[in-house]
Amino acid sequence: MGIPTYGEDKSIDLEVYEKLRSNGQILEKIAPLVLREKYLSSKDCVFTEQLYQSLFRTPGETRIDKIVLEQGINEGVRMGLFGLGELENDKPICRYFKELPTLAFSGNEVMINEAVCREQWRKKELSVQDITQQEISEIPDPAYEPTKKETDFKAKTKNKVQLKFQVPKGKISNIMGVMNLLQNKFETLQIEFIARDGNISEQDYEDKIKEAFRQMGIELNEE
Repeated sequence: MGIPTYGEDKSIDLEVYEKLRSNGQILEKIAPLVLREKYLSSKDCVFTEQLYQSLFRTPGETRIDKIVLEQGINEGVRMGLFGLGELENDKPICRYFKELPTLAFSGNEVMINEAVCREQWRKKELSVQDITQQEISEIPDPAYEPTKKETDFKAKTKNKVQLKFQVPKGKISNIMGVMNLLQNKFETLQIEFIARDGNISEQDYEDKIKEAFRQMGIELNEE
């Protein structure tokens, strides 16, 4: 650095910063296109936190301030050069694309390849179009008059539903949806469980089955 010029009122920090900046080792601005080509040309996504840390830990890497990096990412997302989102189950989910994002530089936040974002947003637009089209198709035709048979069918109601069936293996979750619907329609919903072709210990029955029902406030009528 040499001896400071007499009369100069610059701190040593400023001297070092200006020296590094003049040598191109510190950038005051980074182009979004550089971020895309350098970090996303061969990847679907990159963690923003890891990207920021790598700028200081990688030997020979150009140094930039966090605010500068944030500005570059914001501009790149707004321009549609890449997107910003989260990594969920090893899959990048685009949250911001061609709009100003909110950056955190933490957790599962990732910059996402432009092609991935475009595909996800295309599917989202098609899904919205399908829903809109379905809603339009469900609007009744004012000129349509239902037949007496259709009117009678819609007017009929059931004040009791009694079903008996065997639950296929692995289909309990599917049946719960039907149970919820029936409970919304009727005040009383009574279920009878008959489990056979297997066994359970008395201890498990007391500790896991009966105790679970007790904690839910359900009174069992055991045979």
